[in-house]
Amino acid sequence: MNFNLQAEADLELTAAKIKEDSAGLAARQSQVKQDEERLQKEKLSLERMRADFEQEKDRIGKLGLELQQRSRDIEELSRVSA
Repeated sequence: MNFNLQAEADLELTAAKIKEDSAGLAARQSQVKQDEERLQKEKLSLERMRADFEQEKDRIGKLGLELQQRSRDIEELSRVSA
């Protein structure tokens, strides 16, 4: 009889611990999901920034080429007029 009481007490203690662990796990899963969503948003933001950067880099490269061409044109005009 005493064994049965001890077994029931152990079972109740185990059940309470499982509920506590389950609640902790659920809270952790919720936090992980929030972190994943935040990281996904940051990733998208960084991808947009990278695309904008690449676009600006291309624009600057084109301006540099245009500047070189104009410089050559000016040199050519200077030689012709001299």
